Amino acid sequence: MDTSLEEKQGLKLADLENSIGYLLRRANRMARDVTIPMLAKNGLSPLELTTLYLVNKNHNCTLRELAKAVFLEPPATHRLLNGLEEKGLISRRKSEQDARFINISITRSGQKKIADSIDEIHKIEQAFLGKLEVNQREIFITILKELALE
Repeated sequence: MDTSLEEKQGLKLADLENSIGYLLRRANRMARDVTIPMLAKNGLSPLELTTLYLVNKNHNCTLRELAKAVFLEPPATHRLLNGLEEKGLISRRKSEQDARFINISITRSGQKKIADSIDEIHKIEQAFLGKLEVNQREIFITILKELALE
């Protein structure tokens, strides 16, 4: 067992050092601890950046599509979009094909916000993964994709 993890934790971990859920949560927390301050400086939360990125890559997407992609219920996604719209980062308009749907698009300000944030996020992620050899990083990303993108 890696005693350094127990030393960092300050508690005996029992079988947690082999718990996928515990280790993923711990790695996620460590990554978020360095990412969130940078995003806050840019006026975004991780969820807002993810949403902006998806809207940017999927011009005129719908609320339902976006909700599914960010793992939120439509009402929560609607509130998220309200905040992004208030910040001037997205716009919404009725679909020309079906007036029951609202198309979501990114604004120029939203595109700039992504450009300002994504490069920094990639640097942070690379620093976080810097503990791994290059081939280990590639394997790690491949495994995460296989697990997360069913």
